[in-house]
Amino acid sequence: MKKANLFLLLLIAVLPCCVLRDFTPDNELRYLSIADEALREGHIFAFYNHGVPYADKPPLFLWGVVSCRWIAGEHSMALLSLLTLLPAWGVLRTMDSWLKESGTADDERTAAIWMLAGCGFFPVMALCIRPDMLMCLFIVLALREAWRFIDGKERKRKRKRLWLFGLWVFMGVFSKGVVGLLMPLATTLAFLALTRRMRLAASLWGWRTWLMLAAGCGLWFGMVWHEGGSAYLDNLLVHQTVDRALNAFTHKQPFYYYLLAATYVLAPWTLLLVWRMGSTLRHWHHAGDLQKYLLTAAVSTVAVLSLSSSKLAVYLLPVIPCCTALAMLDAERWRHTRAARFCIGLPAVLLSLAFPSVIIYICLADETAGAWWGILTGALGISLCGVAALRLSICRRDALPGLRTLSGGLFVLIFFGGLSLPALNGEIGYGQLSRDASLVAKETGIGRFGAFRMRRVENIDVYLHQVPREISEEELAAGTLHRTLVLAPRRKRSANARLFEGKRIVPSGKYDIIVFE
Repeated sequence: MKKANLFLLLLIAVLPCCVLRDFTPDNELRYLSIADEALREGHIFAFYNHGVPYADKPPLFLWGVVSCRWIAGEHSMALLSLLTLLPAWGVLRTMDSWLKESGTADDERTAAIWMLAGCGFFPVMALCIRPDMLMCLFIVLALREAWRFIDGKERKRKRKRLWLFGLWVFMGVFSKGVVGLLMPLATTLAFLALTRRMRLAASLWGWRTWLMLAAGCGLWFGMVWHEGGSAYLDNLLVHQTVDRALNAFTHKQPFYYYLLAATYVLAPWTLLLVWRMGSTLRHWHHAGDLQKYLLTAAVSTVAVLSLSSSKLAVYLLPVIPCCTALAMLDAERWRHTRAARFCIGLPAVLLSLAFPSVIIYICLADETAGAWWGILTGALGISLCGVAALRLSICRRDALPGLRTLSGGLFVLIFFGGLSLPALNGEIGYGQLSRDASLVAKETGIGRFGAFRMRRVENIDVYLHQVPREISEEELAAGTLHRTLVLAPRRKRSANARLFEGKRIVPSGKYDIIVFE
């Protein structure tokens, strides 16, 4: 299959999710609320969420959200999806080009694209409106530029390589923070030390690289101080980096967290990738330099990230391209082995159970099958692809056709699952709830909103243009609440039914709108 056709096929597969999905309350809706506030207040470098400083993320990604809002005049999921789809496409193209430079065969490069595109968190992060995929792109570009410099095949372009390396490292920092610096730094220094080429470290991390970092960060921090003052700058540089690393105030996990997270971050290729990494480590002295480099990138990144007390599985996202490329560098040696067919066959067997599993879930959860038709169709598709992948791996005695088939099945699930989203958006975000609440407000003439035990409800102002007031049990029990529409999860409302006796209740997805006249 031609690469252009493959990328087009992947784009078509994710299109329904990019057009039909609602924004999630946890992060996406918060980014939209921050963008609205930035446009109202004129903030460019220092961002706020309902007046509270939001120094968790550098401004690059939020600039993208603000730009999409300004261009479209509203928050468009289709437009915002480009903030993650374009970087994901960039990662795929970069890794494909990198493998081509290394002499990897065309069919193995195609399999590498399928493997990376369908590997664990990669498609998930390509569809979530988050800065992680942007960070992944710049880290991959930095690692590739560093490799070109270390490999030394293009000596005439040495200086340009160093300037580009510094630029990509800074852009990684500017998109996600210090993680964008840690992975290139740990990878390059560890690799140079292991291969006894530390003399190159002074050039790679020389004045050009640090000048690029210092100039970019200096301008950034100066503008932050100008807009937000010393308190905001301290929050950005100390609270969100040093404090979070040494004694996490959020996402605190044990040191071995990433070893456990890798089992699902790399799924369904976990067995295959771990096997190839172990094989490269075992035959270290016979492995090629690029294999050593990619293995060092994966291992050193996990080691460095494990030192921080704040851990998130998404930080492993840049490790995925390194692992998949490492596996494909010597695919000709392992693709016909029994071990490879087992590593593909086992996930094929498990994914072939997707359709009956969804049927059982719908029956047990008493869900309406009509709303799940797309997921049912996608589950049937991936089950059939799982059976086909198992048959191909056994009959052809070649793991790669089965790998491509199984990855294709994952995107069949994504495509048809996306078509089910309009019926399931009420379970995902607050869009449907907000539209229903606005209709009830128009019908009753009540313009005030309250919230009872709602998660991250403050960012619903993106839809309602006001922040619902938090309603307590005491206020409900006292009976002093009037002329307010209270939004509540149905489960919480049912558990406190006595507090809402005699009130009109309008259902909306998994939420209720309770009318207090």
